[in-house]
Amino acid sequence: MTSTIRRATPSDAALLARHRARVWVEVGEFDTEDHPHVGVWRRWLVGALTDGRLVAWIAEEDTAPVASAWLLIAPAVPGPDSAAEHDGRVHSVWVEPSWRRRGIARALMDVMVEHARAYPLRRLTLHSSDDAKPLYVSMGFTPLDEMKLYFEE
Repeated sequence: MTSTIRRATPSDAALLARHRARVWVEVGEFDTEDHPHVGVWRRWLVGALTDGRLVAWIAEEDTAPVASAWLLIAPAVPGPDSAAEHDGRVHSVWVEPSWRRRGIARALMDVMVEHARAYPLRRLTLHSSDDAKPLYVSMGFTPLDEMKLYFEE
């Protein structure tokens, strides 16, 4: 991999929102990348990147963005295995299709894991597509047993 990885800034919010929409298209949740949520995400990203709730990275090849990944940082109760007071949630790891299978997602995740350890975060969690599961398993991620309840808007 020859791409450069840089930390995203609030000025990257539109790009990150577009990449998230592409994730949702690929997993079959959206029919188009022009979904109304793109604007919602862009506005949220500006605030979250500004106040530090979210850290994101962009991989570039010759200054053109080819991939990105986000890390949402949340307060957490220290556990018996860690005194850290924050957890991390990985979101929207996305690589342009023509740049896949070149180690870019792994490189982004390596940067993220390094950041998480230094922060320090208690743990990282994520929801993976079937295609990406081998990458995360190879990095030491293991399945969790969780439940969820959605509330309608």
